[in-house]
Amino acid sequence: MSFSYPWLWLLCPVALWLVLRRREGQGGVRVASLSQWDSLSKGKARYLWVLKLLSAIFVTALIAAMARPQMGSSQSVDEAEGIAIELLVDVSSSMDRTVALPDGEKQTRLEVAKEMLERFILGDEGELTGRPDDLIGLITFARYADTRSPLTFGHNALVQIVRNLQIQDRPNEDGTAYGDALTLACARLKGLEELRSARSSRKLAEIESRIVVLLTDGENNSGKHLPLESAGLAKKWGIRVYCITLGDPEDFYGEDRA
Repeated sequence: MSFSYPWLWLLCPVALWLVLRRREGQGGVRVASLSQWDSLSKGKARYLWVLKLLSAIFVTALIAAMARPQMGSSQSVDEAEGIAIELLVDVSSSMDRTVALPDGEKQTRLEVAKEMLERFILGDEGELTGRPDDLIGLITFARYADTRSPLTFGHNALVQIVRNLQIQDRPNEDGTAYGDALTLACARLKGLEELRSARSSRKLAEIESRIVVLLTDGENNSGKHLPLESAGLAKKWGIRVYCITLGDPEDFYGEDRA
């Protein structure tokens, strides 16, 4: 505790001396001697010292108030602005191809994508240290785009969905339609305002940035929307798009440029 005017405490001894020095009954009747009343009970007069005590307490409290005591406090506020993220994952048959990892092991492209997504959501420690303030959704696509998880803060449940992703095994639904998937993701992110109006949440209200992370291993060959058309929607609505390729270079540029 500190005081704005600590020098006022110098007045305290003087004020207390004046209070204690003051005599009660200065306006009373003078008598020659009090010896004849020594044997009598003092009655209420024996409590006169309480008045002096109360006066001393009052003076001390008055000086303390005039000195303006102040109590300092420290408070730390941790503010973090979250991001709304849509994850797009290719589950077409080509994602079942194996790739060689730097450590020599081999995994399918989908397994690599799932590990990347899990680390992206949970962080390297795997304990929700990655993106606790981010709103994340999941969309998979082959010939058609499907919403696997709406935008959510429930990242543990989202990771379980990611771990259970499988290759699309229906021949009539195979293909790569990331143009449709990107269009769907942009529509979900554009509807963030409606989600805010339906749910009252501080974390949700703080989200401003919106991004799409696309993981695929091939070119768009299906769907109703071309990638450039979908990218135009993203630009119009202020959504950033990040693409990650899981394919071999010749899948995109041909063997002459591999």
